[in-house]
Amino acid sequence: MKIVKLRPSQRVWDRWLAFLEDGAILRLGSREVAAFGLYAGMELSPELLERLSAAARQGRVRDKALDLIAARPLSRKELTDKLTARPRDREKAAAATAEEAAAAVVFLLSPRSSGIVAQKIVVDAGMAINYFDKKIIESVVKEG
Repeated sequence: MKIVKLRPSQRVWDRWLAFLEDGAILRLGSREVAAFGLYAGMELSPELLERLSAAARQGRVRDKALDLIAARPLSRKELTDKLTARPRDREKAAAATAEEAAAAVVFLLSPRSSGIVAQKIVVDAGMAINYFDKKIIESVVKEG
């Protein structure tokens, strides 16, 4: 697979768009572009493409986690619930992998997160809270 065009996103800060020859678009952070040494015309082996896609997913999770930390404080239970949340539509998006959740936890345990206290982070592959399942559970609990 070849990168046909690589350019910064005009809408999202620190995001790059890699246009592949099959028409797919990879949304990458500048970290991934630099770490993989990406450039237009670069040939990506299937293994490299998979590693790049995984790194991009982890980068998005990391960025979302940092955004959420700044949004509002969360308890440990809320953090755990959101880290293990299931997606609304399982066919469209997979839940966060164990590696993605682990990466967020490793960051929180690292010295770089020393200023973060009593915060909540969602690692759910970009999916919102699954209110549909919550409603079903509440109705079953009320009936039973």
